[in-house]
Amino acid sequence: FKDKSDLLTYDVDGGFVSRIFNFSDFDLAIGHHTEINITTVIGVKDKALSSAYVGYIWQRIVSLPSTASTGAVLQTVGGNTANIFVGGVDGSVMFVDYKYLLGYPVSDPIKTQKIINEPIRQIVVNQNKIAVISATHFIDTDGNVISIPDSSRMLAVIQNSNGKLTSIILSERNTLYVVEDGKISNTFTITASNKITGFSLVDFKSSGYSNILVADGKYIKAYSLNGVLEDNFPIKSPGDGEFISAPITADINYDGYVDIIATESNGNVYCFDGKTKNAIRFST
Repeated sequence: FKDKSDLLTYDVDGGFVSRIFNFSDFDLAIGHHTEINITTVIGVKDKALSSAYVGYIWQRIVSLPSTASTGAVLQTVGGNTANIFVGGVDGSVMFVDYKYLLGYPVSDPIKTQKIINEPIRQIVVNQNKIAVISATHFIDTDGNVISIPDSSRMLAVIQNSNGKLTSIILSERNTLYVVEDGKISNTFTITASNKITGFSLVDFKSSGYSNILVADGKYIKAYSLNGVLEDNFPIKSPGDGEFISAPITADINYDGYVDIIATESNGNVYCFDGKTKNAIRFST
């Protein structure tokens, strides 16, 4: 895990193993390749793309053509990490072959493509589609360039039951833009007491279409892609704190319903049962 920009590793018994200084300014990524039986932690700082073996003070660094504005985003092919994508402050997207980062000889291992004249804020890879946002634009590998009326904050790309890829953009003003077939198909704004910092996607009804899950103060809300509040929402926190980030989802009790896990500002972690919406406090 990270301690500011440093990478710290611990063994399974909780003992300290190593610290690598100035490893990453962004979230960490985990790369894996079965052919060479290796798993590494990947970080990005300034113009350095780094890879480290977990549990060892070992690091390989590759120089990037531009200063990074995003963390590493991985493309997986056949269960193996194939390519690493990093956004640049100059509006470029940089491509690095994972094997090259590990030290293997690769022809043309680093590529870069400038796509806009402002920093890249986020890159998302879904199957063979790559989509990015800057402050003012959405751009993808299908050739779509869409102007966003409001400053963008977060991007997600999902595949619905009809096989189509749908992109969802959250703006700084709590507005969500749904992009399908190269155009904005729907827009709605969440009325909230706080700025929505992120969202999760979950298919509550197993319909093949995702719901947008957000935290708003003491409430968790779920919306359809049409902006309709879902049944049995919002869910109110039973505690005294406010939720501090987008909830995550998983079927914790294996009952076939997607449960919701959320963290409060006071340190409480709650799991809301996917069927009853009743809360269980994990810890304080």
